[in-house]
Amino acid sequence: LGYFNYHGIFVETNKQIALELYQKAVELENVVAQFELAYMYYYGIDVDRSYYNAFKLFEKLSEKDNPRGMKWLGYCYEFGFGTEKNVDKAVYWYKKSADKGSKYAQNKLKLFFK
Repeated sequence: LGYFNYHGIFVETNKQIALELYQKAVELENVVAQFELAYMYYYGIDVDRSYYNAFKLFEKLSEKDNPRGMKWLGYCYEFGFGTEKNVDKAVYWYKKSADKGSKYAQNKLKLFFK
């Protein structure tokens, strides 16, 4: 429902309602909502930008074996977004994401191990 409200699918676009619905869905451990809300926090889309909040949601996704969450968690560790920069942890999460088929993570690992 958050996605529909955010993008105006079947309903008039209402970003505030979408945000509230995403937050409720996150509390219910919905992985789609976790990713959407993390993305919004990371880029500051209709919310105050918060790398920390984005990082925490990417971390939750990664703990659930979500390859997109793992890729983004690696990115946060690589550049220090929402957490201390830690290249070892970045490589760890990129590897886990790459093992699940993420082309982005596979390419990042190639750059690390040139």
